[in-house]
Amino acid sequence: MEIALRLYPLESISKWELSSSQAGGWAWVEQPGVDVLVRCGVVLSLSSPLGSGRQRGRVTYTGGFVLPGVVAGPGQKSLPKALENACIEQVAYMFQHKDHPGSVIHSTGNYIYDKFADVDLLPMVRSVLARFRRVGV
Repeated sequence: MEIALRLYPLESISKWELSSSQAGGWAWVEQPGVDVLVRCGVVLSLSSPLGSGRQRGRVTYTGGFVLPGVVAGPGQKSLPKALENACIEQVAYMFQHKDHPGSVIHSTGNYIYDKFADVDLLPMVRSVLARFRRVGV
C-alpha cells in the first residue's frame, strides 16, 4: 500500500500496470483510475490494494530535480541551491587533493606525513545531503 520512489521529487505518474504470470515475459496490463496520495513528493500511498498478492505491479513515473542551467517546467523542481553548492564544494576539494586521494593532511617538509580520512564526503556535504535523504517506508 506504500511505495517509496527512487527518484525524488515526483513530477508525474503516467501509468500503473499489473502482471499475473511470468509466462510470456510478464504481460503487463494497464490499470486505469488508481487512487493515490503522494506524501513528501516521494511516497505513494494507495487508497486500496492494487491487484492481489499473486500479481506484480509497477508504476511508470517521472521524477528528480532539474539540473542547473535548465529552466524547470510545470510540475518540475530545480535542484536546490544547497545541493548544488555541496556538489561544487565536494568536486573542488577532490580536485585540490587529486594527488593525495583520501589524505586530509599531507606534509612535504623534511618528512612525509599523510593522515587518511575515513569518509568519502566532506562533513559539510554529508550534512547537506542528510537534509535531502529519501524517505524509506
